Amino acid sequence: MKKIFPYLLIVILILFDQLIKEIILKYTPWAIINPNYFFGFGMSGGIFFLLAIIIILILGIIVLEKSANIYALFLILAGALSNLIDRFFRGGVIDYFKIGLIKFNLADIFLITGVIIYAWSLQREQIKN
Repeated sequence: MKKIFPYLLIVILILFDQLIKEIILKYTPWAIINPNYFFGFGMSGGIFFLLAIIIILILGIIVLEKSANIYALFLILAGALSNLIDRFFRGGVIDYFKIGLIKFNLADIFLITGVIIYAWSLQREQIKN
């Protein structure tokens, strides 16, 4: 169970984000279908960007067991996979928060939080050595 829990956590986070997106789409007028990348900036990505995301996800899964902070990587994977699901099934990421020009969702928060925790963990590891 100990080895399965982290992967179960990824599935739970993805389902939670997808549930919120579904509720936002059905019951509110303020959902933003964002075909762009990086919080609404940039042009719509091509096949090369999607391939890069898939390669990063595969590499992420491979290094999970050896990570300085495995849960940070799980947050990153959950966010990336949930947004990738949106791109494939909805034609763009469903964003429901907007601050200025930046559009984002819970999956984006997972990604950013995971990156911050992972970077902090790596820095602490280097300080110890």
